[in-house]
Amino acid sequence: MNRRVRRRIHRTSHHRTRSGDLDARITSEIWGIYLLPASWRRGIGTHVCRKAKALLYQRGFESIVLWVFEGNRRARQFYETLQYAPDGATRSIDVGAELPTIRYRRERTSRRTARS
Repeated sequence: MNRRVRRRIHRTSHHRTRSGDLDARITSEIWGIYLLPASWRRGIGTHVCRKAKALLYQRGFESIVLWVFEGNRRARQFYETLQYAPDGATRSIDVGAELPTIRYRRERTSRRTARS
């Protein structure tokens, strides 16, 4: 018997923003997007982000924010490709050493292409 085992290759989490300087009634925050490394560069992350964006806009949010480690160029380029941009907010996370993060934001009105 040949069985296909289906395993989860991604996980996302989001909720109203935790950023005190933003209106949580209209701003959602993506807390995490996680993909297995074997899934990278296959369009899965883009698909997951677009689905999350559509869901959040459908729920009435006007903007979406997320935090990215300042030194993570791969993630920053990925989000910039999806029309997220740094909004000027920064913070550090202490994990035994201070790791600087940058907040990225995408407004509902950001539409370059029909698939963005």
